[in-house]
Amino acid sequence: MKSTRLKYASSSYGIPPALVEEGLVVLNMSLEPIGADEGAAAILGIPCAIGEEAMLSLPDNIREALGRNKDDLFSAKMNFRIGKDAYNCRAFLMQSQNEDAEAMIAFHMQRDTSVPNAIEIVASQYHLTDREQEVLRGIAIGLTSKETAERMNISPNTVKSFLRIIMIKMGAATRSGIVGKLLEYSNKTTGSLNGNGSNGPGLNGNGSNGHDHMTMNEN
Repeated sequence: MKSTRLKYASSSYGIPPALVEEGLVVLNMSLEPIGADEGAAAILGIPCAIGEEAMLSLPDNIREALGRNKDDLFSAKMNFRIGKDAYNCRAFLMQSQNEDAEAMIAFHMQRDTSVPNAIEIVASQYHLTDREQEVLRGIAIGLTSKETAERMNISPNTVKSFLRIIMIKMGAATRSGIVGKLLEYSNKTTGSLNGNGSNGPGLNGNGSNGHDHMTMNEN
């Protein structure tokens, strides 16, 4: 995986990704990064002080998905998790007026706020506690009970207990039922959730492997 050395004229150092709504990365046609704005640097966790050089590289899951979708790269809408946040992403072809110059790809990332908003609405309507909301967030981003337990510093059995309470409060018989209700509220707040994947139902409506996209995991 190739990295690119960047130098910024202003500072994005210390800006948490949660405060950044969007960012742009420029790639060559081999999907190697050429440059990025400071929003993308913050999203990708690259600390950049004024005049300081930093190494830019795309996470493996994004590079792999771009490679898989290369044939319809400029029509596909993709959804990725970077850290704790989900991002809706699009790729755009940038042609140069100079015939000798190589075309480039602009990769735009925008934080997906639909699911957090949906969780807040669901939590208010069904009177979920703070801990139950944490479990619900775990379901929304595709974590297993074990992964959610590690994130919350509790046992997997406690997570499963919270899940049973959430199902009772929401009138859902399964995790899929919970995901379905979240999807309904997500669609009400944004119109739709975009993404693609495989191996089971997810919040993007298609599914994923439980880590690279927003999805539901039955474990």
